[in-house]
Amino acid sequence: MKMIFRTLTAVAMFAVLPFFTGEARATQIFAEQTGKNCDYCHVGRPDNLEFTADGNLFVQNYYQLPSISKGPLKSGLRAALERKIRHLLLAVHAAAAVALAGAAIFFGFVPRQLAREDYPATERKFIWVSMGLTAGCGALLVPFVFVPGIDFWHSTYGAFLGLKIVLTNLLVLLMTARLIVARQTARVRKAAEIQLVLPDFSLFTAFSPGDLKQFNGRKGRRALIAFKGKVYDVTQARHWNDGLHMSKHAAGADLTDAIAAAPHGEAVLHAAKEVGTYGPEMTVSGNGELRRLDAYTRRFNTFSWASAVVAAGLAVTLAFWRS
Repeated sequence: MKMIFRTLTAVAMFAVLPFFTGEARATQIFAEQTGKNCDYCHVGRPDNLEFTADGNLFVQNYYQLPSISKGPLKSGLRAALERKIRHLLLAVHAAAAVALAGAAIFFGFVPRQLAREDYPATERKFIWVSMGLTAGCGALLVPFVFVPGIDFWHSTYGAFLGLKIVLTNLLVLLMTARLIVARQTARVRKAAEIQLVLPDFSLFTAFSPGDLKQFNGRKGRRALIAFKGKVYDVTQARHWNDGLHMSKHAAGADLTDAIAAAPHGEAVLHAAKEVGTYGPEMTVSGNGELRRLDAYTRRFNTFSWASAVVAAGLAVTLAFWRS
């Protein structure tokens, strides 16, 4: 529930960005969007304007620019129906894009904790549906928003539309890759977590700080501690319940200084089983499966970060486009 609330908050923040970009000026924007001068639609002074023939056609076509390349002017009913369809597609496309971009920005800030657990089915469906609606409605909108003409892509409208299409498609691709890598990461994690519950540590060449931290004695994991470069299994020790010793020292850490200062000293470790060596300078895992999990996690984080950056760029593009 908390995850859904945070996602909706990110979506809401993304949605209000265009409202902080200044006042719109419809006449100038129309000229920039279509590449037409003001006198294309009307002539005269601002207080006494008259429509030209092209301006009348624009109004009759339900405020859509008539296109000579698409044949004669459409009838009023047909134009009205297309306008309703265009508005519906635009509303769905905008809502889905905002939801997708909001989710991408939110997930970009918390990729590490999400990489350690499976996606709930509801979140996976939410992202897939958002991507499908964004891409599908966007493709259907192209005939409505594209203004034929050799100078279209050189106009302000055409340039922003092209950039928006590129960023939206890139975001869909990155989020798709992120979902695929998330599923692969989940499979690799299941194989790696077996290494954390088995009492056999022969597959560890040595224990890195990251390895040792995983063995905290919780949720069925073994409880290991390091002392003077060696690693000991204290899972079955009497005073190590759930990986915690005397409510003070936690398993999964180097306790060299703590044990040396304790009243009992290192003699207490004589009953513990030595399972390997400890390398405090190691930056990668000493276990092949855990190294593989780290590699997939980094890949997952990269896609998360890239998706967030592209989503933020899309938000900025839309904000300036409508300013």
